[in-house]
Amino acid sequence: MTDEVRVLIVDDEEPARLLLREILGALPGVAIVAEAANGFEAVRAASEEKPDVAFLDIEMPKLSGFEVAEILAPEVAVVFVTAYDRYALKAFEIHAADYVLKPYRAERLREALSRACARPRPGVRPRPDPAAVEAMRAAFTNTPLHAFLGFRFVEPPPADGTVIDKGVLGEFGLDLILERLVRGKLLGG
Repeated sequence: MTDEVRVLIVDDEEPARLLLREILGALPGVAIVAEAANGFEAVRAASEEKPDVAFLDIEMPKLSGFEVAEILAPEVAVVFVTAYDRYALKAFEIHAADYVLKPYRAERLREALSRACARPRPGVRPRPDPAAVEAMRAAFTNTPLHAFLGFRFVEPPPADGTVIDKGVLGEFGLDLILERLVRGKLLGG
């Protein structure tokens, strides 16, 4: 995300949208980029405005908040805002960043926004630190683990980090190897 958090507000009740706009819009670094009164409007607005975070009501006409969440790009963090606690488990099963019950409190909405901004984005991997890549290259080259993994480094590495053929690994694959090593998946842990 950039320094400015782009927020989409979706609720079929106008007073709820107004309150969300008032509270979230007053926070520094927040831009309310769109509002929607139903699921169809929400999908269109998200497609056009590319929000970072969507505050979604659950029970709405046309498409529910859950249906909207399924359609949104995976980079959009979802915070459900609803009067019903019965959907909380389902919300977290679909990896919602947070679940806020009405009536809203400013502090609770700030917490939800903070969680949404801090959560890892599915499918979005940060570019590895070049110094860490070089350290990994030096550590793995000509080692038993290097031979075991059967990869060689590509010079220059592919720009998109893809594996270009069997046994060839670009620098962006290093973070995957590190992640698996840490979790013990490559070393039988």
